[in-house]
Amino acid sequence: LNFRITQFTVATLRGQYMVDATSNTNRFTEEQKDLIRGTVRGQRVYIENIRAVGPDGRTRALGSITLTID
Repeated sequence: LNFRITQFTVATLRGQYMVDATSNTNRFTEEQKDLIRGTVRGQRVYIENIRAVGPDGRTRALGSITLTID
């Protein structure tokens, strides 16, 4: 099955605050890339609020992804 990502949010901790940035395409924005570049080893990056259009044309919410920076 072919799904096309239409939106997602990248979130991570900056200091003591959760910071996020949303993309309305299937590509990372510069703001999202900067968030990821600003992480340190062992820190988590969350990709959430993932929306995709399926082969039937319906938009679906997909599960979140958690990455640990190594």
